[in-house]
Amino acid sequence: APTMGPARWRSVWEPQLCQGLEGFNVACAALGEGHTLVVTEGGDLHATGRNREGQLGLGTFTDVADFHKVDLLAHETISSASAGAVHSLAVTASGRLYQWGLVAVSAPAGGDGGEEDTTSGALVGMRDRGAERNERLQRVLEWSTNKFLQAEDEAESYYKELAEMGYHVEDSEDAVQAREREYHGMLKVNTKRARSPHPQLASSLSGIRIVAAAAGYAHSMAISSDGRLFACGYNDRGQLGLGHRFSTSGFEHVACLAHKFVVQVSCGQAHNVARVAPRDGGAEVGCDVACDVYVWGNGTLGQLGLGARGTHKGRLYPTLHEDMCEAEPRGCIDVAAGANFTVAVTCVGRVYSWGHSSYNEHGTAAAGADLVDSKYYYRPRPNEGLSTVEVAKVKCGSQFSLALTKSGEVYSWGWSAYGVLGHGRGHVPQVPLRVAALGGSDQQIVAVYAGANHCAAITASSGHRFATTYSGMLDDKSYADVQVHVEGYARVFYCHAALLGARSTYLRGMLRAAREDPESLVVAPLEPQDVAEEGRHNRLMIRL
Repeated sequence: APTMGPARWRSVWEPQLCQGLEGFNVACAALGEGHTLVVTEGGDLHATGRNREGQLGLGTFTDVADFHKVDLLAHETISSASAGAVHSLAVTASGRLYQWGLVAVSAPAGGDGGEEDTTSGALVGMRDRGAERNERLQRVLEWSTNKFLQAEDEAESYYKELAEMGYHVEDSEDAVQAREREYHGMLKVNTKRARSPHPQLASSLSGIRIVAAAAGYAHSMAISSDGRLFACGYNDRGQLGLGHRFSTSGFEHVACLAHKFVVQVSCGQAHNVARVAPRDGGAEVGCDVACDVYVWGNGTLGQLGLGARGTHKGRLYPTLHEDMCEAEPRGCIDVAAGANFTVAVTCVGRVYSWGHSSYNEHGTAAAGADLVDSKYYYRPRPNEGLSTVEVAKVKCGSQFSLALTKSGEVYSWGWSAYGVLGHGRGHVPQVPLRVAALGGSDQQIVAVYAGANHCAAITASSGHRFATTYSGMLDDKSYADVQVHVEGYARVFYCHAALLGARSTYLRGMLRAAREDPESLVVAPLEPQDVAEEGRHNRLMIRL
């Protein structure tokens, strides 16, 4: 897929070993429109690629061709990352969320706020131009804009739908007035996007432990440890799931799912798909337990899979996908959102997809069903090209998908721009096809990732994970509290008293002796079989 060269992009038509990460065990990755983030098992974040909006978090706006450690997050232990089109998110082991790149900020309505990106969820630009031409037109546009953002004309039908789904809808006069005051305040604030090359802590999530995050084109989602969902960013299509179309610069709780436990969420261009479990079901965020599927946001191209009727409105609230409940009542174990399509994996490894189909996003170009019925994929359809394999995970790019089977094989299908399908130059399969360069007896694939137009795969670690991940830390003087000297070796080994003491009573005795005289070396003989090279002396020495 496209990789950043010194002065241009180049296409990689088949998987290649990634350079610049030698010596690291990769825990996970995230791919955006032109940038890549990698999290190591030691909790460091590395980034490469496009950086014109600061999405690499390096403190600059310069594109880079090689992986660079994000030193601005060196004080944190990163557990996962997510990449949107031109912004990035990182979740720390302590439950904090950082964001950078082209991120949402607040500015007073009518002011430019000094931002580089002036597009907002509101129709502010139309209102400003109308003011210049005609004051009456301005009032009409302002009224219609406010109605659109508040979605009052759709509220009744949405509330009815929510009630049928079992939600408790608050309809008291006090609640209505509170909601109107909230909307009135939102109208006074214009959400824009500004370039930020420095990772910023999401202060709106202070006190909430975040364990997972997802980034879309211009919006973000975060899941707390107790399964609550939070949303931030552009909301012109209702993609935040808050029941209105106001964009927000801070994360807000998606209250519609408060009585549920959100296990997973994936963001498309302006829609989302999530796996949701009962709150008392014992599920954990990110687990592969079978869950119900919920969708919301833009539905004009069938990306919600709710049928052709009323798709122009989309969904302002997370909506239970009843068709998927019928297709597999036991639920789905994975979901993914492409630009304008969606894919789900059932608990038995079957793949279903729905949404835009002009780029063979569903891997069924040969069948031609979408040519006969342009809205055929406005509802979930099984991917028959994968019926003979059991799929475990799926990831979506802009117009293509990757599937990882339980046996470790990788399949790809969709639009083959820039070689994203990994089958070589000029090879554009019409059905899902196994990526021959990945997998095999000597290369077990454990995870796949998809960006807008590039992909990544992670293989199983070839060594002991603890040893390879923490070797650098264990040999770091700033962490160590014990020096180990082996006679005949010039190198000093820096270790930890707790680990040595736990290893054996013999070493614990040496540590006790060293504490009694911390300035001297405690010498102990080694057995002959413990001496690696002939001619080496056989004495071990420890100093605290």
